[in-house]
Amino acid sequence: MTYEEPERLALQLQALLERRASLRAILEQLALNSLLTGKERGDIHRVIALIDREMADLRKRLESLSSGPSSGGSGS
Repeated sequence: MTYEEPERLALQLQALLERRASLRAILEQLALNSLLTGKERGDIHRVIALIDREMADLRKRLESLSSGPSSGGSGS
């Protein structure tokens, strides 16, 4: 099964939301957080920042598709 571009982007966005929520949950659990080194916590924060940037890019692409031509094509 193939997805059209907006559906594919929405699925990617949902997967990123879930990953970010999982990483934040790890940081919020005191028992787990106390086992992490400062470097590991920093790594998790960096991954969350990367996810946030990727989510912002996906949202921009979705917005541009929704404001583009109604045919959904590339115009070629």
